[in-house]
Amino acid sequence: MNARFFQSVRAANQGRSDSAKLRVLLGDPPIDFSRIQNERQLDFWILQRDIHFAYIVQREVLSRGRKALIVAGTGHVIRRPGVPTLSGLIEGCVACVPDPAAVGAGVNWCDDLSSYEPASTFVIILHEGFTEQPDLQRRLSSWELPSLASLNGSWLGAPDTTAVFADPVVVGPPDERAAPRRADILEEIADAYLVFSR
Repeated sequence: MNARFFQSVRAANQGRSDSAKLRVLLGDPPIDFSRIQNERQLDFWILQRDIHFAYIVQREVLSRGRKALIVAGTGHVIRRPGVPTLSGLIEGCVACVPDPAAVGAGVNWCDDLSSYEPASTFVIILHEGFTEQPDLQRRLSSWELPSLASLNGSWLGAPDTTAVFADPVVVGPPDERAAPRRADILEEIADAYLVFSR
């Protein structure tokens, strides 16, 4: 996030009624960095980022019958069955497992999150280039900018996830008996692809 984003929101809100104004909510947990003395203390909060973010979206937006545009790093929003990403937690398709240290400290957003109904999400991956896939890059050369394309059943949804991510996207086991596996293709992890530049 940068200052220009917030200036744009303020400008868009000018002249709107209170009920029509855009709201900006921060999803990270309330970390008091002045009290963080080591990496382990920071991990206590970092490991709960997606859980807290999902809770904020449910409490402040969806439970009030509103819609949200979530701006977050791709790793937080892509669907990864068995891995509690933001989209999976909101959709209710992955288990929310609280960090034992957090529960011991009286912090359990999983309990709070469980009181809300699952909701649907629409996950968009931002184009940042294809990794060693010049043919895919060439196919984008005739597109108007910006463009938003559905991944489901399209040529853009068919490539292996490594076409976009340097490392394979690993999905966790839905239960403890299964081994983690790679997500095969892009349409497994997102709904659409957004291209601002080539």
